[in-house]
Formats: sequence, structure tokens, C-alpha cells
Amino acid sequence: MYHGVKVTSENVESIGAGFLDYYVSSHADLEYDQQLEKYAEKLTYDPKRDVIQDDGAIFVRFAYPAVFPGAIGGVPGNKKADGSPEWTTRPPSNIGDFIAGVGHSGKQQKLRDTVLKSYGSAAAAIVSQISTSVTANYTSDSNTYHIDSSITRKSEGELRYFTVIEIWINPDNGDVWTLAVAKSAE
Repeated sequence: MYHGVKVTSENVESIGAGFLDYYVSSHADLEYDQQLEKYAEKLTYDPKRDVIQDDGAIFVRFAYPAVFPGAIGGVPGNKKADGSPEWTTRPPSNIGDFIAGVGHSGKQQKLRDTVLKSYGSAAAAIVSQISTSVTANYTSDSNTYHIDSSITRKSEGELRYFTVIEIWINPDNGDVWTLAVAKSAE
């Protein structure tokens, strides 16, 4: 759980007149609450159940005995025929008292990079439900027959109690899916 996360996410899709004039870009900036000293001493974990080691990285899932503001109930638990959680293709918009978001990352060189990118994608999915602006641009030059159009979608906001509920690693390709919840700070 992160007590505070500031998220700025931007997606740009640009189309030109030529056959290959198509461009898609996506970028998210996350600034996490880094007041670790307030929380570190109270963290606990079960070494048999909460430790994953892969590709030189060690992931430890910690529990923090905090008073949580709200209830996280009704987490989707159904599995699809391929074994993946149903929320990977049918993301919930909320779970209990929280806004829900699903993030995805294709396999990166290291598992930790894939997991962190998926977390960021989940935070961006949550913020996009809170505050999103869309800008469309269109330019045309009749002398050169040059046409460009682009759509930019920008989402920004601050999340409180950003919590990763579940991750799923696709055993076939190493992609990581993340189900997370948070509350808006506004």
C-alpha cells in the first residue's frame, strides 16, 4: 500500500496522410510517498508464502497492520479457461469503497521492471477515471496534400491508499497484470 501517489499519464495517437504515418505514445509519471521510516518497522511477512525469487530479483510481499479506510470486498475471483483472472479482460471500475484499475506490462528484461511498469499502468488506469482531458488537433495543407491529426489524452491526480490487490504473471509470455485500488485525494 502506498499512502500517496501522484500520477500523470499521457497517451498520444497521431495519424498522417501517408501509409506509415501512424504514431502511438504512452507515458506515465508516478511520484510515490517515500516516508518509509514511518512504516518500515511495522512490516511483517511469511518467508514461506510471501517471497518470490526470479532472475536475480527477490520480491517480498509485506503486510502492514494499519487501519484501512474502507472495505475491500467483492474482489473478482473468477478464472477464465486459460487460468487467468477474469479481471484481466473485464476490469472492475470499483471494489468496495475504492476505485479499481487494471494495469498491464509486456515482459521487460527483468521481472521487477515488468511488475513496476504494471503497477504504474494500474495507477494510471485509476487516475483516468478521476480526471482526464482530451485534446484533438487537425492540420491540413492543400498545397502539399499533407494532413495530420492527433488526439492527446492526459490524466492527472493524486491517489490515497494505492493498494495492489493481486498480480497475475502470464506463464506463456511473462506479461504482468495488476489489479489495484485507491481513493482520490481530491
